[in-house]
Amino acid sequence: MAESICPQCGKGIRASASFCPHCGVSLPFQPPRRVTYTPEHVQQLLASHAQWLRKETGGIKASFQSADFHGIDLNGANLEKADLEFADLSGAQLRGARLIGATLSNANLAGADLSGADLRSASLFGARLNGARLHGADAGYASFGGADLSDADMQNANLQGARFDYARMIGANLGGAKVFLRAFENTFRTEKDFHPMQKVSTYLIIAAVVVMVILALFGDAIFGG
Repeated sequence: MAESICPQCGKGIRASASFCPHCGVSLPFQPPRRVTYTPEHVQQLLASHAQWLRKETGGIKASFQSADFHGIDLNGANLEKADLEFADLSGAQLRGARLIGATLSNANLAGADLSGADLRSASLFGARLNGARLHGADAGYASFGGADLSDADMQNANLQGARFDYARMIGANLGGAKVFLRAFENTFRTEKDFHPMQKVSTYLIIAAVVVMVILALFGDAIFGG
């Protein structure tokens, strides 16, 4: 985790800490400073990360905390279990990227293209995903608590088991997405959040269930059986 210094006791603390665990003083929130990487350095770190995932000697888990990846091309990159907390990935190209179990808490993914990306069990607490494209992405059991998904395109995405507690989803397009509706109980959204076709599909399913129940209970009486 990125380190900072407590102005009261001078001990090391997390940069994102709201209070010092040593002396208890309240601290103003200050996100860590941006870290820049050359394309060559990124490729070297990804190669080392791949070794780490394979448990090979010399491999090191990728830590891109607070990285400045604005607009970067990471299409198809293997970032499984990587640490991207506070990273700036706004406008980044992450189509088909492997982000299983990755830490993307408080990351900026506004306008990023995550089409077809694998985000299973990823942590996106507080992340900015407004206007992001997650068309066909697999985000099963991912955590979007407190995230901003306003106007995000999540059509045909797998969202089963994902959590959206207190997420902002105004204008999000969930047409054709696989999702448990209870996951959205505590989200900030409006009736417009659901794509018109999704609402029609929902109504048709409800109508079909009602017809099935009626037939099961009164089928004999209706058809004179």
